[in-house]
Amino acid sequence: LWDDSLENSERMLWNAKVHPVVWMECSNNDAKDVALDLTSLKWISELKTSAGHGDALSEENQSSLELWRSLPRLSLSEIRNVADSYTERDFRDSHETAISEARCSQLKQIVAVMHGRKHTPTDFSFVANNFGSTRTVKSDVREALSCIDGIVLSALKDGHLDVAGRGFMLMGCLVRDLAETLVFSENDDTCGFNEMQWQKLISALRFSYHSDSAREKRMEAASSMFSLRDQMLQGEIGDGLFQFLATSFEQASFALTAVCVGSSNASLTSSRRRSSFENTDSNETGPSRSSPIPAGSWAVATAPARVDLSGGWSDTPPISYEYGGAVTGIAVRLDGKRPLSARCRVVPSSEGVVLRSEGRNLQTGTLQVGDADFCTLRRVSDLADFRDPRAKCALLKCALVYLGLVSLTQVHADNDEDLQPYINDFCQSSRSADVGLEVISTSLLPKGSGLGASSILGGCILAAIERCVGSDVIGLTTGDDNTVDAVLTLEQLLTTGGGWQDQVNGLVGGVKIGRSDQSIPLRTTIERIPIDPSMRSALDQRLLLAFSGQPRLAKNILVRVLRRWGQRTSEITKCVQDLVEGAKEAADAARASDIDRIGKCLGKYWELKKIMAGLESGVEPPVVAEVLKTLTRRKAIVGGSLCGAGGGGFMAVITSEGVDLDMIRNFVEITDDASFSWHRGSVDETGLSVLVEGPDGSEFDIGWHN
Repeated sequence: LWDDSLENSERMLWNAKVHPVVWMECSNNDAKDVALDLTSLKWISELKTSAGHGDALSEENQSSLELWRSLPRLSLSEIRNVADSYTERDFRDSHETAISEARCSQLKQIVAVMHGRKHTPTDFSFVANNFGSTRTVKSDVREALSCIDGIVLSALKDGHLDVAGRGFMLMGCLVRDLAETLVFSENDDTCGFNEMQWQKLISALRFSYHSDSAREKRMEAASSMFSLRDQMLQGEIGDGLFQFLATSFEQASFALTAVCVGSSNASLTSSRRRSSFENTDSNETGPSRSSPIPAGSWAVATAPARVDLSGGWSDTPPISYEYGGAVTGIAVRLDGKRPLSARCRVVPSSEGVVLRSEGRNLQTGTLQVGDADFCTLRRVSDLADFRDPRAKCALLKCALVYLGLVSLTQVHADNDEDLQPYINDFCQSSRSADVGLEVISTSLLPKGSGLGASSILGGCILAAIERCVGSDVIGLTTGDDNTVDAVLTLEQLLTTGGGWQDQVNGLVGGVKIGRSDQSIPLRTTIERIPIDPSMRSALDQRLLLAFSGQPRLAKNILVRVLRRWGQRTSEITKCVQDLVEGAKEAADAARASDIDRIGKCLGKYWELKKIMAGLESGVEPPVVAEVLKTLTRRKAIVGGSLCGAGGGGFMAVITSEGVDLDMIRNFVEITDDASFSWHRGSVDETGLSVLVEGPDGSEFDIGWHN
């Protein structure tokens, strides 16, 4: 590395001959098309990855090292002495110009992709990769953020809320990527971020899709968000600031998704629902009313769970209206029971609204200890946390707001108005006699089951309340599509997101394929697939469900998937295409009464789910992978998958012909995993149903679920 004449004390990296002189190869005698032969440097990469382990170089990299030794090599000091500094400066300047032009071209391409609603990757890595260790935001970052600002504001002006929503998601992804490049990771003090102000601006994006002033209000809110962001980025930056901004922009994207979903035809069929769901005051009269059931009687709505056979994720907004979705699934009973229900009754000579969310044992119906929420509503402000999925009885509160107990514009923490007049009107009670309202949701499934419980419960709650008070908001008697769209809108109101497949496959009986077109407003259609008695009997024998012992939370995986969809990575776009095709294949298999083919579709579907979430997301717990591997190796199943988004909950398998539940249990015992509990699945042809239980009936009856 050094000349022998150089004293040891003078030897340093500056004068070490480590830089080889390598060949330049020009294609077609074009000096601009230059390729460097870097074979002599390959050994360095292996040296770096194996540093400290004492591993010998591979044969290939040993040859690379020998080549490096044999080449003429220069030190940095020698390079400095032979370099033409003027030419070097011009060379670097030309590259800076070329890089700037390339960045500008890339941004223009992203603008065209966004406004053209193209399913093409929108990659800002060229910005994030250049960010590095700085504590200030450089011009290229500001340029990229300004580009997205323009996309969002232009889309809002044109009323293209889907494009604006994708723009907000892209901005969140860019800021999150910038945070990951920081060499310092301390969290900033988030107290100065004025979260309340940001939440007010995000809320303003939810104004009615059809309101005359909505466009201006949304543009004003977005502009204010961008100004706030720029102010926050003027000083020193850190991980905490970037994470806060990324989350805020993602929430803005979700808010616009909720508006797109809420603009569907089904969510506009009722003026009461329109005035409650959207941030607008309406002077229109409410929906038609029928007679409420007798005071003290329960309206009980029950429903099966669901198993998705293929296509899930394509039903999730915004994927479902930006690409179009298709999901094939089954309404199922577990051990002969429909595991989900809600009941509602008007309580005479009482006051307030009593809400309860309870979990009960699948076999006995006994209350599960610690698995219940309870709250009483007496003021309008008691409904203020209805958007927070972590709040007590949030789904029940959200359903009451959705059905028009109180208009959305009136629900806030500062409104201490007495709720009783609204309750009396909602329950069609005379003003001289106050009544109370009691609503209870019941699940016989463990939390985080992955069987669509929260969405299907949403349908049960809406149906029970509507039947009890004689409302006609969701139009239960007018078709399956209305109920499905109502629950989809309810979940957007609750901010849990999610798609339409849970309610399609749980609230609608039998085997069916649901579809949504690439369009706004979002429209879903449902095709029931008739199966003959012999096919149903065989399917009941071969469909098994197992609780993995690990609850799952779809929202964590959901946000992850929607980030990748916003960026339209090639992998996820191809995966969505395969999911839609897989749903069609599973539907064809059901029409052909081919249970083996259905099982194979289920197995392929599981592989696609893992791609959608990303393996690093924890979508496949090790114990699940081991059980599926064991059952497949023993040819006990033709296919299996975790239900829903994955990550835990229930697993569904289609057994091989002749393999029964006892055999499956014996095979799984080999894995020494006691957390799995196995259940028989059976097709439920009824779907959502509502009955009226007289005032002398019991508080709860497990028979309602049979």
